[in-house]
Amino acid sequence: MEKLNKQDLTNLFQDVRSSYRLLALYQKRLLDLVNYIGNQYSLDFERGGPQFCKAGGNGKYFNLDYSGWNYLVLYFYSFKFSPIRIGEDVYRFRVIHQADTGFYDNGDMKLSKLAIDNFNEVDESETRLFLILCKNDDSFPLKDFLPPHLSKDSNGILKSENGDWVGVSYDMMEFINKEATDKVLRDFNEVIKSTFNIEILKAKEDVVS
Repeated sequence: MEKLNKQDLTNLFQDVRSSYRLLALYQKRLLDLVNYIGNQYSLDFERGGPQFCKAGGNGKYFNLDYSGWNYLVLYFYSFKFSPIRIGEDVYRFRVIHQADTGFYDNGDMKLSKLAIDNFNEVDESETRLFLILCKNDDSFPLKDFLPPHLSKDSNGILKSENGDWVGVSYDMMEFINKEATDKVLRDFNEVIKSTFNIEILKAKEDVVS
């Protein structure tokens, strides 16, 4: 470990305390936002999972050899919601939170994503949400579909080659309040309409039980 004097450690621990408090507030805001988005589409949260590192466990499954990233699961996380049936088709909606484009902005995927020295500067990176809808497919190919689109330079409408997936990345600033968030949801609804000829904002009565 790097040698630090007493004042360095005092400052470090103050930063750590502030960082944890700030992270707790941010993550609560994120969860409230994801919950609001699901409610607007009348969808229940079903399950989720981290996409940057595997989740750290607890009890006997707690692993001291894991990276610190394993215990920051919401850093890059996929929220999956209950299915929507419209006609003969079933659609799946996901919200994916990307707290930091920094690693993916450097353009070299061979570098270790566990070392923050391999990340771009924070003021040159972005925090985003992906809104994604798939048609008749319950398993989203995250490892195949998302990686080419994880840098801040990749934006706009994203579509899979077979046309069964469509997604849009939005900067978190676009969710600054309820009005702004509703505007994003209307925008995504138009993307869905042009792609699949459906409107999930009007599919509330068709939620699959």
